[in-house]
Amino acid sequence: LYFGSRTLLAQKDPYIQQNVARVASEQMERDENPDAIQPDALPHNLYLPTVFSVTLPFALLSYRLASVLWIAWLAGTLVAGFVLLWYLASGFSPALAGALAGLLIADSVLPLVAGNTAAIAVGLCAIAVWSFLSGRLVAVGVVCLAVSLLLKPHDTGMVWLFFLLAGRTFRRYALLTLAATIVAALPGVLVVTRVAPTWMPELHRTLVLDSARGGPNDPGPASSEGHGVGMIISLQTAVSFFWDDPAVYNTTAYAVFGVLALIWIAITIRHQGSLQSSLLGLAAIAPLSLLPLYHRQSDATILLLTIPACAMLWRKPGRARWIALALSVVAILVTGGLSWALFLAVLGWLYPFWNGITGPVFIAAQMIPAPFVLLALGIFYLYIYGRFPEQDRNPDAPVTQRYKKSVDASFPGQSARRSA
Repeated sequence: LYFGSRTLLAQKDPYIQQNVARVASEQMERDENPDAIQPDALPHNLYLPTVFSVTLPFALLSYRLASVLWIAWLAGTLVAGFVLLWYLASGFSPALAGALAGLLIADSVLPLVAGNTAAIAVGLCAIAVWSFLSGRLVAVGVVCLAVSLLLKPHDTGMVWLFFLLAGRTFRRYALLTLAATIVAALPGVLVVTRVAPTWMPELHRTLVLDSARGGPNDPGPASSEGHGVGMIISLQTAVSFFWDDPAVYNTTAYAVFGVLALIWIAITIRHQGSLQSSLLGLAAIAPLSLLPLYHRQSDATILLLTIPACAMLWRKPGRARWIALALSVVAILVTGGLSWALFLAVLGWLYPFWNGITGPVFIAAQMIPAPFVLLALGIFYLYIYGRFPEQDRNPDAPVTQRYKKSVDASFPGQSARRSA
């Protein structure tokens, strides 16, 4: 993103890889450590022009300074999102929420190492969720969600849709966010359109080439970079193991998500935004949103939104609490960078014992677990979401009042403990 933005500042098309590599090479020659980046190894630009509204200011700085500021922003927003959602869940089960958040953030080293934009988008989205559900610093929440949509609309777009559907108060927040997103996107879009008027077919061509059989973004078994650390976790990956045909695995992923999304939309409209139903609605759509489109492990930090719902269910008797905990832990482990690296190391150690006999098991172990666990987690929370009784028929009451009322109604004595 940095060198793509530098290319744009040089009045060259950032969606043509040769332009980006040339600009990067020229800058590295002037840098103190010219071997820090290999221009020929830079990944293709797969982002929409909206991202440049955020990254162009960084491109005005030196690469070293821009890198430090970018990583600081990435880590700061991600940690802030974790802390605020833990605070939101602390009214139910602070210890469990803290343990899950700790496990997830400890396993989220991959976006930090790679400087991946997903961590910023998810961290800002989490801040916005806390802001909207608690009714505090709403203007900050609007700005955070708007920037998140500029960076990764396919990561946090369904969260925005939830607030659009979940009652009048939340709809107002969503519409303000939409207006802020459009205004903030204009500079990047206008600059790209002027400098690179053919950016749309160029981006489409890059997506097609990278997703072709054997390409880095191919979800199938032949993918060159799809199944190691930072693997693709969309549903296409699991389906392609059984039928490696884009017409089949894309149609299957879209159909499964489409049916579940329609059910989720109907439930969201019916519930109209009480606190506990909101937590369940966000917990359901967070893993489901990873299934239909291209996502890698770094995008799975969006599972942060499932932690408050898990903490809420943990306070209720029955099997649902254990299912929620088990699915949450497994989902974090199969999508986390550190745990997945350890898992691949064990697989590599075992591979000589089954090579030539059960070799497909080795491939299946890499491709199937993450998408299917995300699907199971999403369906579970969608089921609980649909069966959850509506406790607050006044969705336009102040959100902070709904929060306190919702917690106190479900867990008698919690208010007294909180006051003490």
